[in-house]
Formats: sequence, structure tokens, C-alpha cells
Amino acid sequence: EEKGPLGGLHAGLTEVRAWPVLALGCDAPLLEPRLLRRLLELAESFDAVVPVCDGSKQCLCAAYGQACLETITERLERNELRVADFLDDVRRHYLSEEEWRQFDPEGRSFLNVNDACALRRAEAALI
Repeated sequence: EEKGPLGGLHAGLTEVRAWPVLALGCDAPLLEPRLLRRLLELAESFDAVVPVCDGSKQCLCAAYGQACLETITERLERNELRVADFLDDVRRHYLSEEEWRQFDPEGRSFLNVNDACALRRAEAALI
């Protein structure tokens, strides 16, 4: 409780029965299935696979392995709550724009709908 997105990720990972898993934001309605499959494929060789879009790590459109749970638990105990920071402690692969655009050319998976303007952009992307 009151641990932000990292706490939410931890809560989800504690319930997982099969690894790796996808962590996805509930505000991203245009996720590209081909990109998600690629994240899971790569996660067989890494603890975390995280796309980077416009220089920003997309931690809530990423794949995580079981090793992340222990690392996240330790970070929460120290009250270190930035999601991207725990990635320094695991075997990670940052999916470059060149890599992810092969599966999501328009980057629609990273469009967050948090307001009316973003909703209009999402609706326009569907046309």
C-alpha cells in the first residue's frame, strides 16, 4: 500500500504462476500483440525486457521474469520506489526503438490515455 507503481508490480508478481509475465498499464488501450509476443520471447533470456520510447523506459509495457520479484521486494523494503531503478539489479534488455518498431511501427503500444486529448489521439489512430 502507498508504494506506487512498483508496489503494484510487486503485488502482481506475487500472484504469478507462470513466468515470464507481461506488466501492462491499464491506460494503454492500443497494445500491439506482436510486440507483446516479442517481449515474452526475449524474456526467456533476460530477467526483464523493457522497450525504450523517446528515451523513456516503458516499464509498464514490459516482460519480467521471476528474478525480478526478489529484487523488487528488496527495493520496497528500502522504500526505493522508482520502477526503472530496480532494473539495474537484474539481467535486463532494453528494446531499442529500432527493435520495437519492427513489431509496432507506429508505437501505439506506448500511447497512454489519461485525458480527453489522449483519447482523441487514440481514437484517431484506430481510423
